[in-house]
Amino acid sequence: MSDQSSIIRVGRSTHELLRALAASSNTTISAVVDQAARDLQRKKFWADFNAKCSALQADPVAWADLRREDEAWDETIADGLVEE
Repeated sequence: MSDQSSIIRVGRSTHELLRALAASSNTTISAVVDQAARDLQRKKFWADFNAKCSALQADPVAWADLRREDEAWDETIADGLVEE
């Protein structure tokens, strides 16, 4: 691992869970924690994104404005290039 490491405190049951996950994945606890943090970050990104999309859809004026913008961008797809 190229990153410098730090010590984090976790409860005993969390440590046991991490150890079991690492063993069943044939990897290290550190790698499991790294992957879990990245997965949580990705999950939070998409949850936030979906919440903002829902809020946008709940606002009829903002939603109509976005749809008009999408339609304007759709026109750029017809760029005259021939599909191969």
